[in-house]
Amino acid sequence: MKVLLVTSPNERCGIHEYGAMLTEAMRKAHPDVEFWVVGPDADTAVDLVASLADTSAAFDLVHVNHQAALHSSWMVNHIVEIRGGFCPVVVTHHDTFESVQILIDRGYSFFVAMLGEFVPAAGPDILFAVILVPILYQAYQAAVVRGGR
Repeated sequence: MKVLLVTSPNERCGIHEYGAMLTEAMRKAHPDVEFWVVGPDADTAVDLVASLADTSAAFDLVHVNHQAALHSSWMVNHIVEIRGGFCPVVVTHHDTFESVQILIDRGYSFFVAMLGEFVPAAGPDILFAVILVPILYQAYQAAVVRGGR
């Protein structure tokens, strides 16, 4: 099996470490799996996959180790392009959420960026801030009163 790992191969970061640990563990568990590692440039990865399609060097799987700041050129159409004619794609997403501006820069409309991406991702944090923080503050005040401080 041949796997193309699109990651940050020469970066000192958690995403690089994840990719390195993944390839090391896979090589130990499945020595027959061959990994090719390329940087996060979408066009380079798409071109590489396309150039090897229908050859003996074709990839069986593309794994995108995605983080918005490192892979800002990766759009959904790149994954669709690879899946459409070449091979399956797995995406490991390393963001909690992306800022609205990053989403707009990546081609999303403001409406889709806000309602389709940002609010669902930031919703638990907003809920925490609006509901749980006041409850915790009241509990803290009650503890202070009880403690006589």
